[in-house]
Amino acid sequence: MDHHVIDLLLKIACILIISKLAGGISRKLGQPAVLGELAAGLIIGPSILGIFETDESLKAIAQIGVIMLMFIVGMETDLKELRMVGKVATLAATGGAALPLFLGVGLSWYFGYNLAESLLIGVVLMATSVSITAQTLMELGKLRTKEGMTILGAALIDDIIGIVILSLVIGFSCGQASTVNIWIIPLKMSIFFVLSIYLGVKLIPWLLSKLTKIPVSEVLLATTIGLCLFYSWAAESLGSVATITGAYIAGIMVGKTIFREEVETKFHAITYSFFAPIFFVSIGMETQIQTIVGNLILFTILIVVAAIIGKVVGCGIPSQFAGFSFKESLRVGVGMMSRGEVALIVCSIALSSGILHKDVFSVMIIMILITTLATPVLLRYLFK
Repeated sequence: MDHHVIDLLLKIACILIISKLAGGISRKLGQPAVLGELAAGLIIGPSILGIFETDESLKAIAQIGVIMLMFIVGMETDLKELRMVGKVATLAATGGAALPLFLGVGLSWYFGYNLAESLLIGVVLMATSVSITAQTLMELGKLRTKEGMTILGAALIDDIIGIVILSLVIGFSCGQASTVNIWIIPLKMSIFFVLSIYLGVKLIPWLLSKLTKIPVSEVLLATTIGLCLFYSWAAESLGSVATITGAYIAGIMVGKTIFREEVETKFHAITYSFFAPIFFVSIGMETQIQTIVGNLILFTILIVVAAIIGKVVGCGIPSQFAGFSFKESLRVGVGMMSRGEVALIVCSIALSSGILHKDVFSVMIIMILITTLATPVLLRYLFK
């Protein structure tokens, strides 16, 4: 067998085992498993021990992991819940998207980054990881409070806005800048969204119901993985949007079928046992803390501050206008503060597209780690 394949087998074996051990330790410490997996990548990667480095094969597996994670996010998106969350969540989401985006773009532009990179940094600051907040609120018995429901709804809206902006930035950045593309790219995007949703509503339920009758093992799982990958390919190749947008739409469409529970269980198993650990650890391995020197140290500090202020103020003030007390508004703002899977996915896509440079990528990972660590501590204090 090829030596490269042999080396890859060892690398994957070590990553899978180390990631789960690190994730378990992280959960024991009251933090999400993803934090441990990121830390494991940092430790075994070039930043600290230098045991492993990412290569093209590992990056390819990690990119499939990104796509499958976004498919799961799509399946877990309840569009009915968006209609039910009401005015407060919509206002909190709008403020929590606009202020971090403005602060991220403004800071990056001031430090000399181009418009595409500045916008991507703003999008990363927009993202909200509700998983750590939901876990903390469940432990405190506060998930179904008005603050808890507002956070869940607003986080979902924020992530959808972020994915749309990401697709626009990648579409324009990866195409040739011309007057024609100013019209062609939005047109291709619009056609893709309309066709993918129409075919998803009309074709996917019929296709799944027909194919599941074939007497072959795991035909449902194979078909949904195929749909996920096809939608991802079509998104970038035909629609000029990010691959993850296609996976997200496919997830929403499959999530609306009668097969949702079965698909979600099986998809979750294959993604979180193999693809997701490789993705999260590889993100840690790609992070190079040693590149953060000089002005980047100040930039990192300001980005972390902007990430915190952007959510606490951006979500808190609209919540107060909607009738929440100061403390309730503060809880909403802090609950929206942590960044996680979606922010990591945006960073990964931006890096692989060549829009985000490695030093800025490392800054973003540090920001994600700090906000994720701080959120549960502050929430527990505010709910005392």
